[in-house]
Amino acid sequence: MKVCVVVHELETWLLADENTLSQYLKHNVKKVTNPEEICDAKKQLEQIFRKAGKTYFTTMAEKIAAK
Repeated sequence: MKVCVVVHELETWLLADENTLSQYLKHNVKKVTNPEEICDAKKQLEQIFRKAGKTYFTTMAEKIAAK
């Protein structure tokens, strides 16, 4: 049996794991409190990538989630 939890966006799940994001970006990412409450998680993730000097593309989500 598989369990599926719907959130605003896939990026919400990525924001919930700041350690993996930090490793992926090679940049310290601050913990996001209550990522489920963020209405535009993709925009917030794009801002985090910009701070690390990178650009976020939705195709990266699979690689990040795999980590």
